[in-house]
This record gives sequence, C-alpha cells and structure tokens, in this order.
Amino acid sequence: MKKLSFVAALVVTSITVLSPERSFSQEPHHPRVTVLHPGFDSLKADLKSIIDLTNETEQEQWVNLNDYIDMFQIGIDGGRPVRVDVLTGMTPTGYLIWIPLAPPEGKSSLGDEFRDNLDALGYSTVRDPQERTLYSVQVVEGPETDGGWMRVIPDLKYAVLTLTTSTSNLPILRQLMMKAGDPLKDVENLLGDNAAMAAELVNSAQTSEDMEKRVTAFAELRRVTMDTIQKRPAESTTEFELRQALMQHQLNELQRLMVQASEIRATLNVDRSDHKAALGLTAKAIPGTDLAETIAEFDTQPDAFDGIAPLKDSALSVRVNHPLDKMRQGHANETLDLIKKDLDSRIEADKDLNDAQRTATRQLLDGLMNLTKDGIATGYINAMVESSPVGDGKFNTVACLSAPNATRLNELLPLLKDAGNGNTVETNVETVGKVVIHRVQLAEGYIGIVDRFFGANQALLVGVADNHVWLASGPDASATLKSVIESLGEPARNGVVAHIELRGLPWVQHFQEVAKTGTDEGKTPEEKEARRAMERTRLRAIDAMKGNDDMVVFDVKVADSVVNIDLTMETGILRFAGKMAAAFSKENFE
Repeated sequence: MKKLSFVAALVVTSITVLSPERSFSQEPHHPRVTVLHPGFDSLKADLKSIIDLTNETEQEQWVNLNDYIDMFQIGIDGGRPVRVDVLTGMTPTGYLIWIPLAPPEGKSSLGDEFRDNLDALGYSTVRDPQERTLYSVQVVEGPETDGGWMRVIPDLKYAVLTLTTSTSNLPILRQLMMKAGDPLKDVENLLGDNAAMAAELVNSAQTSEDMEKRVTAFAELRRVTMDTIQKRPAESTTEFELRQALMQHQLNELQRLMVQASEIRATLNVDRSDHKAALGLTAKAIPGTDLAETIAEFDTQPDAFDGIAPLKDSALSVRVNHPLDKMRQGHANETLDLIKKDLDSRIEADKDLNDAQRTATRQLLDGLMNLTKDGIATGYINAMVESSPVGDGKFNTVACLSAPNATRLNELLPLLKDAGNGNTVETNVETVGKVVIHRVQLAEGYIGIVDRFFGANQALLVGVADNHVWLASGPDASATLKSVIESLGEPARNGVVAHIELRGLPWVQHFQEVAKTGTDEGKTPEEKEARRAMERTRLRAIDAMKGNDDMVVFDVKVADSVVNIDLTMETGILRFAGKMAAAFSKENFE
C-alpha cells in the first residue's frame, strides 16, 4: 500500500486517531476527523512558489518534482478538492479518500484512467457484480489481507477509495462506500480563503456517556502506542522509565483533547505573493469538562514580565504565562521524580566523583528539585527569555522564571563548586534593587546542554530575588541583566499565554560554530555521514536565511473560551524548505 499512501500523505500529515478494539463502524460518539486539500493544482502551485525562492540550479529540480506528482495525478482532476475522513471507530484505523476524477477521454468511462493508474501502481481493481460503480481493490504483490474498495460517483465526478489491512473490515467498509455522498457538503467552509490545507475534529455527541465511550475507545490507541516504546540496548532502566512516562503524559493530553474538545480546526496558508506561510489552530471544549476548566484558567494570572521590551535585534523573545492544572502538575512532578531517580543513579555510578563531590551534587539536586516543585505547586509557569546576537555565533541572553521563595538558591549555588572539578562560584558580586547577583562558571562538559547553548567555559550570572530567578550570559551579560531587571514593572494581564519570536539565521550560525568544535573520532561510518548531512542542512539554512527574512512567530491566546494558536513563517524559512525539497529531488529522482 505504500505507493498509494502517497496520495493520502499529500493531505494527511500527522493525525492520531481513536481506535476502539471491538468497534467496527462510526457511531455518534466517535469524533469526526476530516482533512481537506484544495487539490493537486494547488499543491503544485504552492510547491512551485517555494522552489522558485531557491537558486537557479535548485529550481531545475522542479521538473523532477512536478513529474513525480503527475505520476500520481493521472486520472485526477487537479482543480478540485481531495478529502480524507479518518474512521475513528475502526481497528485498524480506516480512511475514506474522495478523489476528484478527470473527465474521461475518448470512449473511456469516468474513472477508467484513474483505475488504470492504480493498476500501474500495483493495485488491481475488479468491478463488483452487484454494484456497477463499485470495485474491489487488491494489492498485487502484497499480503492477502491488504485490500479495499473504490466507488465511482458519476453525478459528483468523484471516486471514493478505502484501503485496509484487515479483511474483517471489508463488509462494513463496503457499506460506508455505498453511503458516501458529496465530499464538500459538511466542510464547504473549511478551506476558507485559499487555504493550502485544512483539518478538523468535531465531537457532536457531548453527553457524559458519550465521553466515557471515547475514553474507553482511547485505551486501544494507548495500548498500541505504549507497545511501541521498547527499551533500547544502550538505555538505562531509569532512562526507559522516563521515556515511558513522557509518552503517557502526551497520551493523557491527547486523550483529553479527543474526548473533551467540541471542535478543533487547523488551517495552513501559503501566500505565494508575499512568500510567507501561516498555520492556525482553534480549539473549543465541551462545557463542564476538565478541558473547559483548564481553558478558563488562561489569562487569569498577571504576567510578571509584561513591561519588559524585547532586546534590540533580538533573535529570541519568549513570554510564557501558562496555567498548570492538576493533571499537568502531576505530569511535571512525576517527570521531576524520574529525572531525579535517573540522576541519582548516574551520580552513584560516576567514578570520577569523590565522596564530597557526590554529597554536594545530591544536596544541590535535592534543593533544585524542591525549588522547582514549589514553583509547579503555584499552578502557573511565568517566564521570559531575551537573546540578542553579538557576532561569531555568540549572544547576550537574559532569562527569568517566577519561583516562590527563590532566595533558597543563594544557599544552593555555592554547592556547585564542591560538586565538580573546575566549577567556580562567586557569590554576591552585585546587587540590582532586590536582586542579588552571583557569577557561575561550569567546567567544560559538566552540563553538555549549557556548553552547546551558551558556549563552553562561559560565565553565567544568576540573579536571585524573593520570587524570581534570573540568568544571563554573553559578552555584555552584566549590563544587559541590569537593564532588564530595572525595566521590570508591575505584573499585568495581557492576554498572552505564550509568545515566541525567533530569528532562524543567528541560531543556525551559532550551532554551526558549535559543530566546528566536534570531531569524527570514534564515530561509526553511519554517524559520520549523519554529521556530514547535518552540516549540509545547516549550510543550506544559512544560505536560505541570509536575507533578514528568517522570522518565526508562535502565539497562543484565549478569547471567549476559544484557544487560538498561530504560527507564521517568513520567506527565509520557506526558502530553506525549498532547498531541502530540491536536495531530496536531486538525491532520489536523478
């Protein structure tokens, strides 16, 4: 089925659905999940507009990409929408795909050209003896269990296609095929103004009983997903437990959405004139549910960092003022407990630590965990980050996190110098208002992510106040930290749940500089090739974003009990996507 799955992949990017173990049809309590694409002509126009942003050599790959798409478009009317319905009440998950048929040529009948192309792709079609518009579909060189149906609807000039890996589902799929009607009837407004793709989930059945049925149905998806989480050969027991827990947390979040959301809609827009893209998502909850209560908590807590302006030439500006309900607090605390368990085992096994270092590390870890858990108990995450490039892949960065009784950190920081050889701590180097500033320098390799983000052997400034923890780094860290602290005003509600502005080029340049310090020594041939591939990707990104059009903006807001999430991307990001598409074409189609 892999070849034909390409058609569905054009309109279905990543959909996770309910798959109840003993349900074999769509029932009222099942979510309706629909994906709509305006058609192959729109797909090619969007892709062509992105390829056109690249250089002349890369643009030559458009011929190959266009020809590849055309191979799947034979017999299809590229000017009309393609629809995919996810059959959330079926195991394995089923799909109904509406394909707009091209007008027949010569003496052929509607759909003949499309069926001929299916045959060429490895799918045989046989007309049903009872229903003249219905055809059984069988994978020529696949398992006998792989098959499905195709029905031609002459009045609508559409074909409906479904495939399954379970022969037991064929009878109910046949019934669904015969009931299939106008694919645009209930989704005519989903694409809006020239959307490149749209999707929606609708729960029309909203009683407590309906939601309980959806919870029961979700158990099968949970089981199947968790079965895929297997312990890796080089993975410790504690690492495996942490990975399992993180997946369970994601599934809990997904279950709440699938069960308690009344509707979720997502729309992708590609502006071919301005060369920008935007992804928008809206979500509403069923009244009286946990999800509705969680959404109601948004924008009820004043933002402590409302008055802080972005740094000049900021490459990363982050504001987060996000509520943590009981479920998310539980997830966060469980994650911290498992992280501590993993770190405890590493501390015990680290032969480079002496007894004094091991004791100091444990005391530091316990203190930081308690401080973090107290922050979680407030029911909110309130934080800010500002980072501005200063050249050579370096940044001036300031971050702050609201944390109750943060002054405990004054006693914890000195433990760093006792916890590892080469760590240095200078306490009380400066005071700005009520913020006491300490200087910390970690030994290279002590915390790898710190080396990668801030640079090895870089001094970090840690500011501590009653309810805030500040962090600053960079050549002008002291002056930048002072300036931001002094600009801190009174907390205020501003409607922002999360706001992120990121410029891609400075960060790619930063990681390119970090990569130069790496080596191939001791790596396998596969690891060496992966490193070279990543190098090529970074260089393409640098070339794509050098026009100062590399901004990505992510926004989460809530208005009238509706969650609105928006992601916008400037031209440089699309140019990078075009370069990657051209590279894929050259590697696979030449």
